[in-house]
Amino acid sequence: MPLFLHWLTAISSVVTASAVVLAYLQFRGDHERSRRQLSITLLESWVQNLTQHSTAARKLVDEFSEEQAKRLFEQEPFIVEQKYVPILDAALNNSVEKEDEDYKLTVQQSSQLRWELINYLNSLEVILSAWNNNIADREMLEEQFRDLVSPEQDIYLLKNFRKAIGGASVYPCIEEFVEHLGEVKSPNTKGKGRVV
Repeated sequence: MPLFLHWLTAISSVVTASAVVLAYLQFRGDHERSRRQLSITLLESWVQNLTQHSTAARKLVDEFSEEQAKRLFEQEPFIVEQKYVPILDAALNNSVEKEDEDYKLTVQQSSQLRWELINYLNSLEVILSAWNNNIADREMLEEQFRDLVSPEQDIYLLKNFRKAIGGASVYPCIEEFVEHLGEVKSPNTKGKGRVV
């Protein structure tokens, strides 16, 4: 076999290998861009569906005891301390009679508050499913939702309410996210441009 054919075979092998490497790099770049795009789409949907009432409900119920969370899930009446009445009023669309003492939620108010939280958690579970399965940009989603978990303030994204519902069996991706952020979050960590 002439030397020329050896050189030609070697050159064609290099060209083929280069084409494979370039195709892989392009595929990887497209994959990363798709993951970021999905994250943006999920966040956009979250922002469009987020309401003042659901945000206030989450902040309020993050303060609830296990017993209050259980009663809320069961849509029963229960007492809310007076210091939480203003945020309760925001969560329930200004339907709370202002008093200077503890407030007893009615069954209807408990049901309304429960629905706000279930809707909030269901929407978040969808987004965090993309995070958990690594089909969305994990860092981007962590940056946006990191304030929902604060070990320093004993806030773990409606922990008592999720426990009353059934915990990880009902919201497995939220549970995984909370555990992950609880492990990696430090007291000096601050989110940027959060959408919670």
